[in-house]
Amino acid sequence: VVVTASDSILLGDATDSGNTKRDTVQGLLDLVPAGGSMTPTFAAYHTGTIAVSAASATAITLGSEYFDTDSAYNVSDGKFTVPSGEGGKYWFSGQYRVKEGETNTRQVIAFNKNGSLIGQEMETRKAASTGYLGMNHSVLVALAAGDYVQLIVYIAGGGEQDTYDYSFYGFKLIE
Repeated sequence: VVVTASDSILLGDATDSGNTKRDTVQGLLDLVPAGGSMTPTFAAYHTGTIAVSAASATAITLGSEYFDTDSAYNVSDGKFTVPSGEGGKYWFSGQYRVKEGETNTRQVIAFNKNGSLIGQEMETRKAASTGYLGMNHSVLVALAAGDYVQLIVYIAGGGEQDTYDYSFYGFKLIE
């Protein structure tokens, strides 16, 4: 069944009083707030290996994008920069994997806003193991035009490690 804006809908009273109202689909749609668009929005990724030095916070640059509505993510430096007139609340998420191995190695995924830490997730390996450890973190942050956000990875112990399967994405919330 296809419903169009001009179709009629019969609405009943929740109290079973027998009162009904006839309206059109468009009439009901007009009651719903206009909403808005959740842009700017982007999704960047890297499928290969990125070597991360031990005991050093590393800003991750992802060279490929699934989409980027406002060209706000820079594939050259890994920064999402809020375009002019687009300040507001933003949600960001990032993920990566690291091969497990050594004991007492701490993995951190974090976000920087204008070079300062705004959120992180940490995992410490207590015993040697095999396989991969997946790290992910999300953050909600208020941003102004010109502010930037970067994905940061920190690995403590065990020397340089290869990391894999990165993604970093975000969008502006409707307010």
